[in-house]
Amino acid sequence: MVRIADQIGAHIFQGSGVLISPDEVLTASYVVYQTGLGTATNIDVTPAFSSGTAPFGHAAVAYPRSPKAHYHEFSCLRVP
Repeated sequence: MVRIADQIGAHIFQGSGVLISPDEVLTASYVVYQTGLGTATNIDVTPAFSSGTAPFGHAAVAYPRSPKAHYHEFSCLRVP
């Protein structure tokens, strides 16, 4: 499980996802894209985030791979 924090327009969002490979995170598309607001920027992925701690650090994601999926679909994030 990972914590995802990002910015869409002027709004800050938080969500969750799961690691599906060492460098990919699967999440709901609405975590990284909102109709009318656009695609997320400043995406930060933190694995095993708990009570403000990040035991494995965090990573910035440049761009979601499938940002404009429909509301009930998924998006995949590539973690560098």
